[in-house]
Amino acid sequence: MDIKTQALLEVIKAYLNRGNKIQYDQRCMDRKLITTPRRDKYVSPETATGQKTVFLDCSSFVNVVFWETFGYEIPFELTWHMVDYFEPRVFLYERTYEETPEEIEEIKQKIKDTLKPGDVMTYDRFSGSGHTLIYLGDGGFAHCTPNGRPNSYDYQEKKSREYEDGGLFVIGIDDLINEKIFQSKTIKRIAIERPLDIVDEPTEKTMARLTTAKALICGVETSHPGGQHATKGENVTYSVKVKNNGEEDKEVLVTFTVPCGATLVGAGKAKETLSAGAEKTFGFEVLVENDEPLYLEGPEVTVNSLKVNAPKVLVGKKANAEEISKVCSLTIKEIESGKTAVEAASVAYEEIGILVDPHESQHIYNCFYIHDTLSGDVLSRRAQNPEKDMGVYSYFGGVTVITPEKVSSPHIRCNKTLRRDLSAGDIILVADDNYGLCTYSAFYNGEKLIGKFEKDGELKTLSGEEINAFIDSLLGQHLFIILRPSLAK
Repeated sequence: MDIKTQALLEVIKAYLNRGNKIQYDQRCMDRKLITTPRRDKYVSPETATGQKTVFLDCSSFVNVVFWETFGYEIPFELTWHMVDYFEPRVFLYERTYEETPEEIEEIKQKIKDTLKPGDVMTYDRFSGSGHTLIYLGDGGFAHCTPNGRPNSYDYQEKKSREYEDGGLFVIGIDDLINEKIFQSKTIKRIAIERPLDIVDEPTEKTMARLTTAKALICGVETSHPGGQHATKGENVTYSVKVKNNGEEDKEVLVTFTVPCGATLVGAGKAKETLSAGAEKTFGFEVLVENDEPLYLEGPEVTVNSLKVNAPKVLVGKKANAEEISKVCSLTIKEIESGKTAVEAASVAYEEIGILVDPHESQHIYNCFYIHDTLSGDVLSRRAQNPEKDMGVYSYFGGVTVITPEKVSSPHIRCNKTLRRDLSAGDIILVADDNYGLCTYSAFYNGEKLIGKFEKDGELKTLSGEEINAFIDSLLGQHLFIILRPSLAK
């Protein structure tokens, strides 16, 4: 087997090893203009950890595999575009539905004879939708699919439904051809593309997967995941988790290069021999040097020369505990007097020297652009500037929100929102339209959410699982954003 094929298969294996930390979500694509895209076409396998769920669909999975292996970007996302324009195409068949059983068997055999490991098979339906998979050889395909289940987010019910076995699967060629393709009355065309013929050599990172880091499963987590942010003088810990998934003992060398804006506390290297099947967590600590609102870029982490993606950590100013306690107490009092959560927070934060605009709609204009498109009006996130707009980095979204892709603004992506991402003093602002005419907001005091949870709704206080359910509903709202006024302190 040639080196390109070996490299591709090793990268696919790395994605499959992430298990349920990679989920399928077809309705998370910019082109749909119906929901904030959680899909990231350039995400490495190691990005999926216990703290970060990665969302893909069939075409974005094909793209990340070739991007991660060769730095090659598949030029098409829609499956029917892949059938028509993705080159080099080595096979194409269009169904007539008048084929005899003998002719169908000949077509099936032609497909099997054509396929080589690394080939991409794509089929489309009369509706223009379809599916795409990567051939592994030995009669197997890897693909990202709901596997007969609903998408991982129910936009009607505004509820997540992620699955224990994740979104990546291997399917046998006979099951695919016999049961999925030729028994279907909707599949129109079948194509096989061979991108391995045109890609460059595997990247240095990919070569490490084949050599020094082979059989190692790695990931990096942090003491400040998601929307939690650190401030000047605070320590941030990174946990590099390594598992030896091979059959022999392996010496593991982890190196850690401190990110800009911080200083290393302790050693920047660690070495240990891991027995087959063993796991080890290597800890590294940094001291944050300033509190300007920015990302502490992910540190450079290598495991046996394999560069492992490390999460960015939010950095910004923080009000002290006494100030936040004062803000929470006064905000709740003002909400109970009849003010919106934003109006109430405006009064409370002014007491500690932070000016919060009392108009809910103004925060929408501060954070989003409105675009008029053929599919209807949509919103996109402005350049994120917590010191001015108070928005927590990447914690926004909704069914009309799009985000820029890799080239324009790769850092502006929405994240899956969890309760852990909230801090006392945060405001969740929701709008039912693009212009802030129908808005409502709730204030988080560290234990409870207090405010309104629908336009013209009653004042409510949520706690426990009620908070989790509301946060889970945010992706299905028209628009939401989490505001943290202390970032503008």
